Amino acid sequence: MITSVNCDKLAREILDIVTSALPGVTVEIAESARWDRMCVTFRWAGFSGMLPEERFRHLVQLIPEQVRDRDLAGFVWLELEPDQTVGAYLDLPRSDDIAGKEEGIYSSLKEAGFFKALGKKLGGSPQDACGGDFAASAKVLGSKRFSKTKTREAKLLFIKHGAYCDCQILLSVRPELEKDFPDAG
Repeated sequence: MITSVNCDKLAREILDIVTSALPGVTVEIAESARWDRMCVTFRWAGFSGMLPEERFRHLVQLIPEQVRDRDLAGFVWLELEPDQTVGAYLDLPRSDDIAGKEEGIYSSLKEAGFFKALGKKLGGSPQDACGGDFAASAKVLGSKRFSKTKTREAKLLFIKHGAYCDCQILLSVRPELEKDFPDAG
């Protein structure tokens, strides 16, 4: 049985794991009436500008699988900005929201020369130049005058195809999209 003492102890343990990578993060664990199960809520200013799936992936990489499986199995995870409401978080777009738009998004990226420009920005060894996020992609998209909405859709396309960072876009997503949409662009 999970008690408030157990929740506080587990929250402190999780905080100890993530705090060095996420300075200023808070962790709360409690029973959620909304979902009728346990919920772990992470609040961190660094989540600003990140999509929900990016936030989750960021945390999953920090928390060892053993801890996730042993202590957080079945929990709802919320990755919120400090003052963000759960409702506002739930309203954020997810990769499933671009269903049916993938070929058009890919065509726009291809026509704009995005992949070539990203490759040039990351150089001959994309993994070595990759920051583990979409920072280089966002800069390239900005230089190509992609709107905030179009940039978000591109990131959702990358996530939908398994990429969470710049080098994964070039090394795995681009070849997959080329195969899936050979006539695009």
